Amino acid sequence: MLNAGHTSEGRNYANGANVTLRALNISGYDFKHWTINGLQVASPVPGQPPPRQINVLLSGNITAVPVYKLP
Repeated sequence: MLNAGHTSEGRNYANGANVTLRALNISGYDFKHWTINGLQVASPVPGQPPPRQINVLLSGNITAVPVYKLP
């Protein structure tokens, strides 16, 4: 499991690795979305909060980062 709430460092994954990404609760900030290699993933559905936890298939050197904003 990659707890990307703590790091934006790249990690290597075997081809087709199934990884669970979990965004932390950070006091004073709202979770916005995930980015993987700089591209937004798990876009929020209108009227619904964005998913803090997502399962993704990864391979190679990946940088996954949760994006937060001030409320």
